[in-house]
Amino acid sequence: MLLRADITATVNRRLAGESMVSVRVIPATPWRAGRVMLSAPHGYESLIDDVSAPVLRKVPDDYELVLKAA
Repeated sequence: MLLRADITATVNRRLAGESMVSVRVIPATPWRAGRVMLSAPHGYESLIDDVSAPVLRKVPDDYELVLKAA
């Protein structure tokens, strides 16, 4: 999916390479907004803080951004 690739590239650029941040995209449907989900393991929550602003700029208007620390 193009959106997932774009979000993953944004995360990787911001963090200067692969990281512990996982990106999941659930497409929008006629009855539900799409979702972009960012998650990181316990202890790596600060990585989500670092990428949330640039990722939010990439999220379409009909999508939600969900941040989760495992």
